[in-house]
Amino acid sequence: MIVKLSRILFIFLLFILLIDPSDRIFHIKLVLFFLVFFVWIINKIITKKNISFNKDAAFISFFFLLIPVVGIISGIIQNTIADADFAAGIVKSFSIFILINFIIDTKIPIYEYFNWVSLSIPLLIIPIYFTYLINPVYFKNIGLYLVDAKDEAAFDVRNFYGFTVVMIYYKTSALLVFPLAYFLYRFMLNRRFMYLLLSVICFAALFLSGTRGNIIAAFIVVVYLFFNHIIVNKKIIVLFISILFTIYAGFVFISNLSFDDKDTSQDIKAGHMQSYIQLFKDKPLTLLFGEGPGSKFFSKGLNANILQSELTYLDLVRMFGIPLTIILLAILAYPLLYLSKNKLSNKHKDAVIAYYAYLFIVGTNPLLISSTGVVAVIIMYSFIQKDRLPYNTAIGQLNQV
Repeated sequence: MIVKLSRILFIFLLFILLIDPSDRIFHIKLVLFFLVFFVWIINKIITKKNISFNKDAAFISFFFLLIPVVGIISGIIQNTIADADFAAGIVKSFSIFILINFIIDTKIPIYEYFNWVSLSIPLLIIPIYFTYLINPVYFKNIGLYLVDAKDEAAFDVRNFYGFTVVMIYYKTSALLVFPLAYFLYRFMLNRRFMYLLLSVICFAALFLSGTRGNIIAAFIVVVYLFFNHIIVNKKIIVLFISILFTIYAGFVFISNLSFDDKDTSQDIKAGHMQSYIQLFKDKPLTLLFGEGPGSKFFSKGLNANILQSELTYLDLVRMFGIPLTIILLAILAYPLLYLSKNKLSNKHKDAVIAYYAYLFIVGTNPLLISSTGVVAVIIMYSFIQKDRLPYNTAIGQLNQV
């Protein structure tokens, strides 16, 4: 009973992390986080079983939490912390990584659970899209709630290749590259229509988000899995034709991927880049020690002092310095190196390509330094379990819950 309760709480926590990452709607993210651990410990006490630690995960958890703490200490010493709440939020987001120890000990198949729970995002976005088509007034009211009141989404009406398209960007939509890869890969394996439908739904939600990162990443996932399937099945003629078509379509698509005559987003990013170059010239020690999370810098992109930009990897350098950033990037890369070293990359090719796509998205979106980014990292670290539950067993558990 307690084991089942911990699984239910964990699934509910995943749902909240996806739907309410800022904790402004339900205000129960931290409560659920602590409840998961409380029930886990109670179960261990009752059953008198030891906690099964994975040394790699436990070791990396320590460094993952140490990075923001050291960054904050550095900021305090330099007196550069301008927003203590933001700094505390970074620590709370990074703390979610501790869940990996709970996941590995209880053998919870987070990857399978996550991909099914994440369908809540397109099931929220797509009805909102049709609400706009049916009744723009209701659409406006939904926007006032999710965008203005709760800051969980961004709505816009843009021109896309001559068509007026409603763009509904939900903060956690980038994570949909995982269920897209998951369901599409399983469709290619067994041709079940349900998997094709779910992958199309995820692709549509990524496309409707309206960001270049999400759209390009969605195509990367689809193209990679498609070509992989063709190569594995040795369809040479289809492969040749597909390569020619993909090169042509990709060139046309990327060269024309613009939503407005004047690309405001690119101008802002260019302004961020110019400001970062100037900052590192004026304060070279920032490259070594960072200024700490919660520090601000002036960006020409927005013509204001900001806490973070859309250039995530440069944000990491500014906040933590190059040494700590290298450690953090090594932590992000470790699951990929582990899977490759143990010859598991091919077995989990859907998760691997989704993770690469996600790291591509966060390069130009402020998503990595958040609970959203940590969830993606946890998913990949779940694959370092030597006795990880197989897919069929995991689905059976999910159905029982």
